Amino acid sequence: GTLFYEHAVRILEQVDAASAELAGLGDTPRGRLTVALPMAFSREIVSPHLPGFLADYPELRLDIRISSFMPDLVRDQIDMAVVVGRMVNSDLVQQMLVEAPLAWIASPDVARTLPSTLTADLLTQQVRVIETRYAENILPVRMADSVDIINTRMNTDALVQVNDPLVVRDMVASGYGIGFAPLIYCRDAIAEGRLVQLAPHLQINHESRLSLLHPGRRLMPPKSRTFIDFLRACCSGHLSQSS
Repeated sequence: GTLFYEHAVRILEQVDAASAELAGLGDTPRGRLTVALPMAFSREIVSPHLPGFLADYPELRLDIRISSFMPDLVRDQIDMAVVVGRMVNSDLVQQMLVEAPLAWIASPDVARTLPSTLTADLLTQQVRVIETRYAENILPVRMADSVDIINTRMNTDALVQVNDPLVVRDMVASGYGIGFAPLIYCRDAIAEGRLVQLAPHLQINHESRLSLLHPGRRLMPPKSRTFIDFLRACCSGHLSQSS
């Protein structure tokens, strides 16, 4: 029943899109668009630009759902979703929006207490707060320009775990040990001197790119095409700043 419903919805949307093209309305984004976004991405990257976007497209009605988990696009009737990492669902079109490498971070006060030469083991032992998705006993670290992986051990039972990288960033900035978080959410705090990026040559080998998922359709509605372009524009300033 679910599969039949999904195909029926796609067919109806393609008919609507084709009718709009024939009526000369194909370039006007209109109607409701339901989008699922991770909390940090929505707050730091997207929301500052939303007022201008909506002013440009007054006939578009956005329904933005904040989620830390992979949403079910069919069940929840979601048009598209931004997720962390790569998905294996072959029924969905997947496009990379931006690389989001993880960076070792500390407050300036904590950074001053560290030795001048940092190792993966030393950094891992100083971690006190971690994003839940990365809370594993083995943390893989790779030297820059090398394919070799260093597996460091981490006592996750002793760590604060939180499903929001912005909380990790802010706790570390307040002096709560060492942590790591996507660099795109830490760059401003580093530039302002509230955070220090540690050992950029020691790269955490976890998948952290941001990907866009949407159902595969030949005729994508103008509202979807326009919002995808908007998301790409929001991310464009981070494309060349991956380290």
